[in-house]
Amino acid sequence: MKFITTQNKLNDALSRAARVATRSTTLPILSCVLLEAEKDVVIVRSSNLDLGVEIRFPARVEKSGTAAVSGSVLSNFVSLCRDDRGISFSLEDGELVVSGGGRTARIRRFPHEEFPVMPQVRDGSSITLGVADLLRALRAVAYSASLTTLKPELASIFLKCGGGSLVCAATDAFRLAEKRLRLKKEISFDTFLLPAKSAGDILRIFDGLDGGAVLTVDKNQCSILCGDVYLTSRLIDGVFPDYEQFMPTGRQTEVVVLHQDFLNALKVTSIFSDQFHQVSMRISPTEGVFEIETKNADVGAHTELLQATLEGDEVVMRFNSRYLMDPLQAINSDNLILRFNGAEKPVVLSGVGDQSFRYLVMPMNR
Repeated sequence: MKFITTQNKLNDALSRAARVATRSTTLPILSCVLLEAEKDVVIVRSSNLDLGVEIRFPARVEKSGTAAVSGSVLSNFVSLCRDDRGISFSLEDGELVVSGGGRTARIRRFPHEEFPVMPQVRDGSSITLGVADLLRALRAVAYSASLTTLKPELASIFLKCGGGSLVCAATDAFRLAEKRLRLKKEISFDTFLLPAKSAGDILRIFDGLDGGAVLTVDKNQCSILCGDVYLTSRLIDGVFPDYEQFMPTGRQTEVVVLHQDFLNALKVTSIFSDQFHQVSMRISPTEGVFEIETKNADVGAHTELLQATLEGDEVVMRFNSRYLMDPLQAINSDNLILRFNGAEKPVVLSGVGDQSFRYLVMPMNR
């Protein structure tokens, strides 16, 4: 194998691919990226068995070939080889020789035959949408997925396409986030569960890209194609909770508050909250009071009154302040609506005039 390519294209491809490669004592090949040179293109691949990515970039290929090397070592070295004339690669004595910017490295090769086969999702249902829109939808809900895999269906992102929308939802049983993305065409396919870890990788790998993305889904896999980046992920075999039955339809108390005021107040609570991040909220429409309070025996206490429009019954409830802050990054409205349905029932949070996002969070018992 022998080729020369520009540093910027190479560095971009390696930095995205290296995000998938993982350190593994049992399977060292998973810490590698696979380089495959053919004609005037080089393909770099990486995989963690659950997810694989393939990125193509142009190169002047003098000799075809394949090499598997440490993804972090190669990516870190190439990022420091700034050379307008390009970075050269060749195989010598079982090592990958990389030269550029006056630097030369000889990087240990791994048996490329052990590298996982990259699956191709070809026969499933497909939709085309803006890659930025897809990332925005995933980012709006991913934080609500469970951090443990004891219940795989909760450590996943639920996706459904139909009715002119792509619906993304995630829950850890204490909160739930739902984002609806309007589609230009009426397309529908079966619901599927994307591992939350894969969603995080997708956000990192496609970050900064623009243009259209083709999302294809079959029974066991899904793929995303955007430009020269192709990604596949396994899907979770499970049943996502029927969350619509838990969504309150009415409201006993409603609060409309400025997005920034609410966010600033919650930031202050992090200074005074206890190990459970408890924040107490008192809403009294008759008194015109929306009060947020936090206490910590080791630090002190904080009380803040927020300007808000209040309707309905008086209510006092406690929440995890972090659970209230997380969804605010997904809401672009200047004003927020909090709808309460009783002292021990969940609150629903959304943006004024924004029907695309809903967030439900359970109160704390103590």
